[in-house]
Amino acid sequence: MKAIRWPSNSTPARAPSYRPPSFASEKDYKQSDGGGLFMLVTTTGSKLWRFSYRFDAKQKLLALGQYPVTSLADARIKRDNAKRLLAEGIDPSANRNARSEHYWRCIRLCHSNESRRT
Repeated sequence: MKAIRWPSNSTPARAPSYRPPSFASEKDYKQSDGGGLFMLVTTTGSKLWRFSYRFDAKQKLLALGQYPVTSLADARIKRDNAKRLLAEGIDPSANRNARSEHYWRCIRLCHSNESRRT
């Protein structure tokens, strides 16, 4: 996978319309935004925001959303939030998984309580 930087004059409105390189139809490629944020462009045409970071001496990857649902500005905000967690010594990926697990545990608990009432 080849990494490509955004043109230096890119703005949040212009960045995702950057023309793909000649090899784009052959394999996935990355367009770097900086600070670990990049857009993964797949051969099928999907544009996915990813944040690459290191935690406990391991390289990790966090999915931030799909373009255009998640704009460049939103992806940058999500990246900054993940960087804040890293500064506090918290793994953003593990934090997301723990929050999701807690959410589903609460849903199951509420559902089981409702079924007991009937």
